[in-house]
Amino acid sequence: MYNIMGIDPSSKLIGVAVLDEQGKLLDGTLITPSKATDLFYVRVEDMMVDLEHELGNWMPRYIAIEIPSLHKENRKGQARYGWGAGAAWQKVQSHVEIFSTKIEPCTIKVYDAQEWTHGARKRDRAVITDIHYPQYNMAKDKGFDVADAIQLAERCLKDNAMELRMPKSGTLSQPV
Repeated sequence: MYNIMGIDPSSKLIGVAVLDEQGKLLDGTLITPSKATDLFYVRVEDMMVDLEHELGNWMPRYIAIEIPSLHKENRKGQARYGWGAGAAWQKVQSHVEIFSTKIEPCTIKVYDAQEWTHGARKRDRAVITDIHYPQYNMAKDKGFDVADAIQLAERCLKDNAMELRMPKSGTLSQPV
């Protein structure tokens, strides 16, 4: 058995979700800073402690993490978002380097925010998550970051299934 962790990072909140290899939701949590009024880089540093705890607690075999897409509007917000995403990426990379060799391999899958969402609104994606995962509580996920983390982990699970069915010739084989 292995776990897949989805991470939706930002400088304000981090959505984290864990699925098992069958796609069952094991955990969905929202990492928040201890003081939301702190400067953004202090909030990010604070949340990285909790992210490190989640990584160590679940020891995922695959980690799906969102990276920011570049937008021309709201550059200040994008810079802060990028700071949070970069810090989360660094924490994930550090976790993989330390634990991958000691226990079993861990693979990081990176998903561009615009590509994996196909431009769908965050609330619409959360509604879909709420329908497919009864354990998910949309009312408690105000910014829908946990929903995105669940969908990132689900996307990673689907991508892994495709890779396992892919023969060396590069064409898809028939599902088993």
